[in-house]
Amino acid sequence: MHEAMPYLKVAHGAFNTLVMLLFFWQASLGLRIRRARLGGGPPPEALIRRHRHRGPRLVCLAVAGFFAGLTLVVLEWKELVWYPLHFYLGLTLVFSICCLYGVSRLIRGQRYRRLHLALGLWVLALYVAQALAGLDILV
Repeated sequence: MHEAMPYLKVAHGAFNTLVMLLFFWQASLGLRIRRARLGGGPPPEALIRRHRHRGPRLVCLAVAGFFAGLTLVVLEWKELVWYPLHFYLGLTLVFSICCLYGVSRLIRGQRYRRLHLALGLWVLALYVAQALAGLDILV
């Protein structure tokens, strides 16, 4: 198992990079929906359906990526927190993503839409910080 660890670390990073890119893509869908709604035109039903359909799946992928990294650390070093910055950023990211999902279930009016937007931007910023912390580990 120890000889496979470098490959598993790269796989973990590649998987989470893909999930991060999917979150940015999801955000672009959300911003296009928001722009159309604020523009007063008809709601883009196809975009809304895609955004609502893929969001919960992305939440599951993000949580799975966090637990995969946690498993790698425990298997290799027998400790829970070996890379503190990366661990706490990941934990904050997963918590924020779960909050983002929870808020998305409450969207009925403008108040929760604004909160959803703010949390979404926070998640994207955390993803960038998490990716940089992860690259620091690999180098």
